[in-house]
Amino acid sequence: GVGFVNVQFSAWVQTRVERSLMGRVMSVMMFAGFGMVPVSYALAGVLAQWRLAAPFLIPGAFLALAGLVALNSRTVRTID
Repeated sequence: GVGFVNVQFSAWVQTRVERSLMGRVMSVMMFAGFGMVPVSYALAGVLAQWRLAAPFLIPGAFLALAGLVALNSRTVRTID
């Protein structure tokens, strides 16, 4: 599922970004997608040491909140 969503999201972003900014936008996306992996692993390890369910519950809560915010946005609801 992640592979499908990543391809769809990258294509969507590339169709909406000015060509002069494409390199910068894609570099930020790649940094967020690949460059932050070691940081997220370290943070997940710290959370797991504190409480094993935390690496699942905390990101899940953030995703649920982001989904609710997105559903509340007319711009997001009308993406074609």
